[in-house]
Amino acid sequence: MTHGGVNEPREYRVRRKDGGVFWCEVFSVPVYDGDCVTGFRGLLRDATEREHREEEIRRHNEELSRANRLKDDFLAAISPELRTPLTSVLGYAELLEHKPASLTLPEGLRKAPRHIANNARMLSIPHRQSHGPDPGKQRRDQVLFRP
Repeated sequence: MTHGGVNEPREYRVRRKDGGVFWCEVFSVPVYDGDCVTGFRGLLRDATEREHREEEIRRHNEELSRANRLKDDFLAAISPELRTPLTSVLGYAELLEHKPASLTLPEGLRKAPRHIANNARMLSIPHRQSHGPDPGKQRRDQVLFRP
């Protein structure tokens, strides 16, 4: 007589008679005689293919983590290189923005210096904040760009 439900499956690495190894998943329930367990009834399923897929996923995750670390290192190293040109762009945009009255820009370009200066300022903000432990994890989706 069987009491209770199926136990949580367990996985085992099993060696065959020929020396080969496979993963198996075991579902079992105890078999009772009164209050005494006299054995187990269960199901054994080959889980080798699933284990291989999970191992492949683990390897891919490790590769992605490594690539992410390389990206973070690259961003940390390149950050000063990006700031320097942005400073120049910002300076020239501000010069044009506060130009002398004698200098007139064509109608289509009159707002451009202000937009360029605003965008350069916004782009330089993440770089100023990137001195934390992980500059690659900045929220770039919060940067506002104007045409």
